[in-house]
Amino acid sequence: MFSEEEQATPLAKRPYDVRHAGISLWLASGVPPAECARRAGHSITVLLRVYAKCIHGDEDHANRLITERLARRAVPPPLGAVRPIM
Repeated sequence: MFSEEEQATPLAKRPYDVRHAGISLWLASGVPPAECARRAGHSITVLLRVYAKCIHGDEDHANRLITERLARRAVPPPLGAVRPIM
């Protein structure tokens, strides 16, 4: 419930806008979509349909993570070394 003072603000007329802004902020901040969906009470499908436009700018970071992972797997073990099972 909003106080009388809060009810007099423009935000109280459309509290959904505050919720939408919060979820958008989480996604833009890099919170994983699955966690945002859990907190918002959405399925991941609904979250991505409504908020996909908020997920942007992470291409460089994603590419770096993928490249680093691939580089770790591409290094052959020293001759005679036992590789751990992954």
